[in-house]
Amino acid sequence: MPAQVQDELLRNRESKINEGLSLLRNHELPKSYPAMCKNLDEYERLRQYEKDFKKEHSILVQKLEEATRHKTLKADITIERLLKRAQNIPSEKGLLDRARFRHEIRNPPGKKTDRLGDAVNWETLLDKVPEGETLYFIGDDGDYYSPIDRQAFNEFLLKEWTSRKGSDLVPYRSLSEFFKEHFPNIKLAAELEKELLVRDFTASSSFGQTHTLIRRLEIYTEFTSAQANDLAQAAIYNSQISFILEDSDVKAFLKRLIEAHPEDIGRRELKLLRRQLNIEDDIEDDSEEYEEMYMPWPNN
Repeated sequence: MPAQVQDELLRNRESKINEGLSLLRNHELPKSYPAMCKNLDEYERLRQYEKDFKKEHSILVQKLEEATRHKTLKADITIERLLKRAQNIPSEKGLLDRARFRHEIRNPPGKKTDRLGDAVNWETLLDKVPEGETLYFIGDDGDYYSPIDRQAFNEFLLKEWTSRKGSDLVPYRSLSEFFKEHFPNIKLAAELEKELLVRDFTASSSFGQTHTLIRRLEIYTEFTSAQANDLAQAAIYNSQISFILEDSDVKAFLKRLIEAHPEDIGRRELKLLRRQLNIEDDIEDDSEEYEEMYMPWPNN
């Protein structure tokens, strides 16, 4: 993660948020209605809807303003995670000098009137990405793409990359395009994060890791059927989870999972988890399989 990108995120955050808040604050309802409609029942209902709308609108704006101040918007949380995981690359003087030279001789990326941001980012990639390593370039900035074919990468930059790094550069105009090709079952970046967390949870190798993963999984309110079933099975068959089911955080998370996904979890696993978590069971036992239920503790 080039420092230039992090700086741009910080510089632009408030102005971009303000654009959205301004649109929301300036939303206006009709100021008046023709007199001929005022004796109709629909008019009275509409006026009541207006009052309800104004009340909820005010609450929404207030909550967004508060989330903006405390940096708890979903985008803030996602970006913070990305920044923590990324390798920070400072804007060294050498990078700035090369970016300045690139800009002065009119080599892409960047427009003639632009500052050095795009050039700094590109020089950072050229300098820091290991030789022979494929670069998956995800971005919609037209300065990086061909003026003839907007889906094709800029010919000058592509040639520079392959000659300098000896590797491929694969461009994507959007994150969804990247996921469609490489993670077809993932629709959003947040979904990929969730899928990886579920995978890590099922393979948890210590009590400490289980607690850490629970904290990260708690922010999600919905799981796919497969994810819910995987989480439930891990809670039963992974001893690094099953031995600490009574810990408050683990118990609370699994209770929410059961309540939200009773139809997605296998019948036997659901029965086992309910008993272990002391949840009243409404599943009728219709076979001897449920007469003697126990928690299996395989070596894990």
